[in-house]
Amino acid sequence: MTKSMRARTKAFLVGLALCLSVPASFFGSSALAADPLPASITLGKKLGGVAVNNDTHEALVLSEEPARLHRIKLENRSVAALNLPEEAEVLAVDEKRNLALVAIEDKKLAFVDLAASQLLPETVSFEHEIEAIAVHGELGIAVVLEDEGDTVAFVDIAKRQSLVRLTLKGKLEGVAIHRDRQKAYVVSADGSKLAVIDLKTRSLESEVSVSKHARHIVVDEKLDLAAVANKEKKRIEVVDLKTLQVVQTHDNLPGQPYALALNPDTHMVVVATKEAHGLSLLDLEAKKLTPSYANLPEKPESVAVSVRYNLAVVTVHDSNEVRFIELPNPVPVLKEIVPPDVTVPAPAFAMMAVGEHFVDASKVYLDGKPLTTRWKDPDHLEADIPADILKTAGLHAVKVVTPAPAGGESATLTFTAKNPVPVLTAVNPVEVFAKKGNQAITLTGRQFLSSSEVFFGAQKLVATYVNDTRLTAVIPGTLLLESGVVPITVFNPGPGGGSSGFINLTVRKAGPSISAFTPKEGPVGTTVTITGDNFDALSPGSNR
Repeated sequence: MTKSMRARTKAFLVGLALCLSVPASFFGSSALAADPLPASITLGKKLGGVAVNNDTHEALVLSEEPARLHRIKLENRSVAALNLPEEAEVLAVDEKRNLALVAIEDKKLAFVDLAASQLLPETVSFEHEIEAIAVHGELGIAVVLEDEGDTVAFVDIAKRQSLVRLTLKGKLEGVAIHRDRQKAYVVSADGSKLAVIDLKTRSLESEVSVSKHARHIVVDEKLDLAAVANKEKKRIEVVDLKTLQVVQTHDNLPGQPYALALNPDTHMVVVATKEAHGLSLLDLEAKKLTPSYANLPEKPESVAVSVRYNLAVVTVHDSNEVRFIELPNPVPVLKEIVPPDVTVPAPAFAMMAVGEHFVDASKVYLDGKPLTTRWKDPDHLEADIPADILKTAGLHAVKVVTPAPAGGESATLTFTAKNPVPVLTAVNPVEVFAKKGNQAITLTGRQFLSSSEVFFGAQKLVATYVNDTRLTAVIPGTLLLESGVVPITVFNPGPGGGSSGFINLTVRKAGPSISAFTPKEGPVGTTVTITGDNFDALSPGSNR
């Protein structure tokens, strides 16, 4: 680093310390601001590039007067600002490292550590001003296009060092990255080719024919499609990245497409058109273009999209406002709830709704009532199940509802609050005599319910609930006519529930009993007739 460079860096850091103004709630958790949030906020003059960090859910905006990087927390639209040493119009975000890559006017790429809110001392120099930046976080590579050149530069983000340069044909203007394919796609303003670059080898792999005067490009990795904006023909071309063929052409834009941004979850491309002072939308999945979706008071300069809030963040160059445009919400898809059931009684807990196309405004509903819901990502919502739902067994309808614009309801799944399986540990008495009439028994265990049933073999008994550890029941005398061993069980009804283990109750044959005899007296040898019960005619000697 030269002496003059060290002096500029020192001055920049001093300016950064003086400028940094961060609300106490900016980096911590905070409650959502009261609705409605502002549709626009005022920043510095001559706003330029904008990017959204979809990991931290903040928008980054550049302003020229003063030269600053503004950070907007999208949850509540609070703002923090960092001074920049030079004017800047282009930036990108490395979400993996939480870095902002900023192209400043002295032909340098600067790096801002967003977690620490400070500029890193290293910069990477170029021959010309920087036109576009794209980042592959997993590979740690930034792909940089220069304003007046035909060169693609590769930068090692971790080391903040230039790697190799690749020369292509034409004035390069747009670049996008496919992370899974590890490819970069580059368009030129005066050529008619879309260049495909292998990021591993940093070499040109192939080219795709597109219309001349391509300006911007975005890549939808899930659909394997790229949308290319043609600045002269008011056209968007869609390229299939598997076949490298143009598969859609949309010519009815209200003006020249100036900037593109993509919501990868909804497959919606936001197209900023300066002439029409507005935004158009291209649904890549439905292959449908919506011209003039939103009107703006001035010409849009740059646009980025928040996946969580399904929001377009737009800068207007000739004003000092950042505008927030709500995009059409998708219809949520609910595939699974975790857990799908719980044994009652249970304390309150957090359920996870698993599906697709969830946004921050999506809510989980239980039996038609909204639950406290937290967005985790486009495929997961966390919802609080209150304890009062978990006192008794029952079936509950669960769905996800996303409000307007657009939105809708998911299909309904069933959450089961289920009864426990009873546990039987003792029966008292465990032995009874046959032919003695009705017999009361007491059952001890766990997880008994007021609806629990007691069975004597296959016969249901009249049972009384005492508490969750005790039941009483009566065995009718008609079931105790014969000796034997009979299992006693407890059954809890559904949903859930089930049968306990069994304890055997032994029915013993009753001993002989005498009710009368005659005569009452007599000499030795007198025959006595004895009347009673349970005499054994086959073994008279046992009747004692």
